[in-house]
Amino acid sequence: MRLTEILVVILVIILVFGASRIPNLGKSIGEGFKQLKRGLREADEEEKTAREKEKTASNRKRVNNIKTTKPSRSTAKRS
Repeated sequence: MRLTEILVVILVIILVFGASRIPNLGKSIGEGFKQLKRGLREADEEEKTAREKEKTASNRKRVNNIKTTKPSRSTAKRS
């Protein structure tokens, strides 16, 4: 975009929103981005926690299967 086009866009924004509303509009957009980032970060943390819980649960199942599995006859004879 050329400089004149940018100036026209800025002028239209000022006319539509008014000079006093533009700082508030910028602040609202900034807060919206902050909330979006926070939400994405929280979703990543929840996903990581869920994966860790699933991994822990599967490890417990393996340990319980090992504890409850009876030794086979060939293993018993070797001992």
